[in-house]
Amino acid sequence: MPIREVIHIGEMEPLIAELKEGRAKCKFGEPIHKLFVKLKFSDFKTTTKEKIGRDVDLCEYIPLLEGAFVRSSLAVRLIGVGVRFERFGDRGSRQLGLFA
Repeated sequence: MPIREVIHIGEMEPLIAELKEGRAKCKFGEPIHKLFVKLKFSDFKTTTKEKIGRDVDLCEYIPLLEGAFVRSSLAVRLIGVGVRFERFGDRGSRQLGLFA
């Protein structure tokens, strides 16, 4: 059963809008490294699906939602969306060498 039949995609739009708004208020502007969706099922177990990406956009989150949803046959209690920021250590290839 496709995710669109079970969870109305319109329920994701306010979550993405809130995430974008929070990102716009961020003072430091760290680069986004990953996007993620977290689901809590009716048995209170959670699952997280994430991917490398930088665009906070609904079309980027739909495949994550679908991937997380198929991990359980139980009803979904809670949907969360978020981003993970690039940490200094993740920039290894961009760091200049000491003696270069």
